[in-house]
Amino acid sequence: MSSIEVDKIVPATGTSLTLGDSGDTFTIPSGVTLTNNGTASGFGKIGQVVQATSTANQTTSSSSFVAVSGMSLSITPTSASSKIYLTAMQVLGIGLGGGYMQRVSIFRDGTNLNGNDNGLASFGTDASGTNVTTPIIYLDSALTTSAITYQVYFRSVGGATVSYNNYSGATATLIAMEVLA
Repeated sequence: MSSIEVDKIVPATGTSLTLGDSGDTFTIPSGVTLTNNGTASGFGKIGQVVQATSTANQTTSSSSFVAVSGMSLSITPTSASSKIYLTAMQVLGIGLGGGYMQRVSIFRDGTNLNGNDNGLASFGTDASGTNVTTPIIYLDSALTTSAITYQVYFRSVGGATVSYNNYSGATATLIAMEVLA
């Protein structure tokens, strides 16, 4: 393999420079950092991925949102214009008695992303001891380059004891991905 070593490549005419031909592949070795001081497009759009998992079971009968232990993560966006793509997957359950509902939501730095008590997902049933796997998908605007903490919360509707991650061996997952602008 041949190599060319230069400090700067400048177009011979105009302001445009073409690298290779259609279908060519350029390999960037591991450990190389690409810095963008201008406008770049056509690159991968996911900047970083952060994940939290929990196998702990938690119950509540509170009508106010309660933080789920272990279902919290922090991400620091590289740009204030980035979006944060959030996914959460968990097993929700209704205790004996049935006929009740629970709500689940994701909070950003202590503020409910939904903005009200409905949350981002709900589960209700008339059957006792019922479990269901419930996903949440949400696209949040970062608007900052400071660390953001996302936390899953849940609450009961109707006063029943409801559970989060109550199926034996279940693993709840919260993932945050920075989508670059």
